[in-house]
Amino acid sequence: MALDQTLLRIEVLETGKTREYWATRPWVSDEIRDQVRSADILIVPWEDRVEELTPTFPTGTAMLARQLLKLPNVNAVVAVDREKYAELALHANIKRLPVLFVTLVALPILTTVIANEIQKLLDEPSSSIEMQVIVDPQHGKCISVQYKGPPSDALVTITREIEKCLPQASLHPAKSTVVAQRQPTSPVVARDQTNSPVLPNARLPIAVHEEPSDGKKDAPK
Repeated sequence: MALDQTLLRIEVLETGKTREYWATRPWVSDEIRDQVRSADILIVPWEDRVEELTPTFPTGTAMLARQLLKLPNVNAVVAVDREKYAELALHANIKRLPVLFVTLVALPILTTVIANEIQKLLDEPSSSIEMQVIVDPQHGKCISVQYKGPPSDALVTITREIEKCLPQASLHPAKSTVVAQRQPTSPVVARDQTNSPVLPNARLPIAVHEEPSDGKKDAPK
């Protein structure tokens, strides 16, 4: 049993991971490359957990992607070929969101969707959230903000760090969606693997991997 536990971690970086970077990853084929290059919001896989060029997303990505794909006047794309899409379940009491790449213009819309996800966690006192947002200002380096900590502080912290690096970012309307104190919410019902939703339009097959205690992945279900 680990003696130390990370309660809060924030990492802010300039990064060269632009839309062109994500469009040229080995799991993006010519079929969707132009869609990735023109997207306002990209849902991109973990790279630090990629084995043998197999991209993975955290459990629940399909549900979040479904919300983003339905947004009006916003072009959201899952940046992976649909036959290579897979979700990875990690055994920890942490809500993990996929890496989200967003243009500066679409950022306030994305923060509103994230706020709704965070609201679901506010009545779970032992939970924490882990996420990464990469913002493309279109002129200059992209800004990456990684956060791991209490859900109640996540969005305020991320938007504050983005505004420090990109003063032109106007996120105040989105901030109003963050709940200042905990309010009663409906319980979150866990869904098993056979009931995982399929992304609309993209129609990606969802293969869920479990990571057992020995650190090895089971075969895709």
